[in-house]
Amino acid sequence: MISDNWPGLATFFRPGTEILLPATAADVRDYLKNADERAIRRIGDSAQARVLDAHTSTHRAIEFEEAVASAVRTRTPIEASLETPVPIRASL
Repeated sequence: MISDNWPGLATFFRPGTEILLPATAADVRDYLKNADERAIRRIGDSAQARVLDAHTSTHRAIEFEEAVASAVRTRTPIEASLETPVPIRASL
């Protein structure tokens, strides 16, 4: 897998192991033209394994619920005085 580099991408994939991050157009051309087929297969397989292991809808739902819970815990005093809806736990 080849991608442009953006902040936070390394939280999803390990650069060089699960994803290739070219700095220039020449890097992209080099990846496509000169890459070792076994290395490319290994990177693709690693990326697929990461997605299947850690980026499922269940994981996303849990991350969302944790973010909501964290936001509720860090309310300002004014926000705390307002009625807050009870978080709904998704059936997973």
